[in-house]
Parts: sequence; structure tokens; C-alpha cells
Amino acid sequence: MNKPILVAWTPRILAPAELISVMVAPGIVSEKTWITALAERVSNMVMAEDKPNELANWACKVLDVPPTREPLYIGDSLVLHNLNLRTWLNCSMEEGWDVEVVASDPEALYAMENCDFAYWVDLAKNYISE
Repeated sequence: MNKPILVAWTPRILAPAELISVMVAPGIVSEKTWITALAERVSNMVMAEDKPNELANWACKVLDVPPTREPLYIGDSLVLHNLNLRTWLNCSMEEGWDVEVVASDPEALYAMENCDFAYWVDLAKNYISE
């Protein structure tokens, strides 16, 4: 089975691209598509680290969410089920959803390539603490 072609994209939210950029399939991107892709990106970042369990537990404490036993699903805890972060992101939208994405955004790709898990957690903490 062929993998779908994904492009780098950043929604129009008042937040750093490192925090909110994702890989999505070209086409119409809904809020659900984006937030799911962001959770997946966060999970992938922690799994790329040397000690994913320790970092996942640290991130749960920093972002004040219940700890997870499986770092592979940390994106669910830190993004999908994090009401503080979700509320802040939704209130920071500059435009509506159902945005058409046709090509990769070089700035979004650069932001993702230059952001590790600890940096992402620190950014999220800064924004939900304001």
C-alpha cells in the first residue's frame, strides 16, 4: 500500500511554527485533521529521543496532564486531551478551519526539523501559562 504524500503546513494561529506545524496530506485541512497530526508529531518527537519514558513523564508534569504509561501515545495526552493547550490554540486562531493546503511550506518544514521534544514542551508551557 502506498503512503500518502504529506506536506509541511502551519495553521494561522498566533504561536510559533515550531509549536503548531504539522505534516498533512494536500487538500482541505480541518481542525480535527490538524490536531490529530500535531498529536502524532509530538508522539514521534518523544519516540526519537534516547529516553522516551522519562521525557514523557517530565512533559506530563510540566504541562500538568495525567502521566502516560506509553510514550508512543504522549501526543494524545499533551495535545488531544490537554484542554488548556487546546483552548489557547482555538482562541488564537487568525482564520477559520477547512483550509486548502496545496504545497509544502518551507518555513513549517524548517520549524519542525529544528524543534525537538523538550523545546516543543517548553513552548507549549509558555503559551498555556500566559
